[in-house]
Amino acid sequence: MTSKTLCSEQRRLRPPVSQQFNLQSLRSRAAAAGWRLPHLSVEPSVTGLPATTEVLSAPGLTEVESIWIRSDVAPVYVPAFKQCFEQLNGNAQSRLRTLSLRYCKGTASEILDSAFDARPLAMVTTLTVAECELDDVAMVNLAGHLAASLFPRITTLSFLHNRIGDHGLRALAQAMEAGALSQLQTLLLRTNRIGDAGICALAAALSSGVGMRLETLKLDGNRWGDHGALAFTDALHRDALPRCTNFGIALNRIGDRGVESLIDALCRQKLPACRYTWVRGNQARPEVQERFLSIVQQRRDDDARAEARREASRRASR
Repeated sequence: MTSKTLCSEQRRLRPPVSQQFNLQSLRSRAAAAGWRLPHLSVEPSVTGLPATTEVLSAPGLTEVESIWIRSDVAPVYVPAFKQCFEQLNGNAQSRLRTLSLRYCKGTASEILDSAFDARPLAMVTTLTVAECELDDVAMVNLAGHLAASLFPRITTLSFLHNRIGDHGLRALAQAMEAGALSQLQTLLLRTNRIGDAGICALAAALSSGVGMRLETLKLDGNRWGDHGALAFTDALHRDALPRCTNFGIALNRIGDRGVESLIDALCRQKLPACRYTWVRGNQARPEVQERFLSIVQQRRDDDARAEARREASRRASR
């Protein structure tokens, strides 16, 4: 089935290469631009250069729109990031919209803490912490900051490929129930260690109405099964995800009972906007999983036929 991939989702969020500045060639280019940088990218090969501290403390960084850290950062450079965040916080017109940490396994929590302490996050819409070995302890800490409304405009949260378990997701669900993520449209939790208890907590939060704006929900590659699926089905019957178009639950432990309960919800139009879904790789029989996929495929086919009729009508009226 043709579908959007998680990789394409990440590429969509990433700024054009032509607009990125990395620390390897930044001194001359940034100085020529008056240190006014739209996008700052910290790459694997450059995190140890002396330019790191100079760049992060440059006064023009108050105009940066996104910070992309794609490597582990030596602890010695964490204070430079703190100084950068403090400068951003001191600018009433801060443009920072995206903070992305990827492959930053050793110091991701420290960098996030420095950002939370400085609080330059009022305008941030996208937070990514992917492949950083983020565990339950770190997630609980992060969820506490989310609950404190440090991200009032957040629309995208990406926690792909970490070590988040039930305790961490439960904390995130509580932050959602507290109303801290009312603008959330995308939640990516693929490839973590989430079991039934975590999914039940998320389902309970969604049942309270906090997922009304969610358009993409990826829960693939975790450890939940029928119990979590039934809890999620109950949330869907409460119209928990009216706008969700992308719904991923593949590579879990869901059996026939869980997938069939979700099929029943789909047939009752309880996930009405869903057009792209991932379900293969669960414990349910292949024919059950294919029946789930066929319902969503039928929706796309119906949309295509409806669009063809509208186009024919427009042409006829010319």
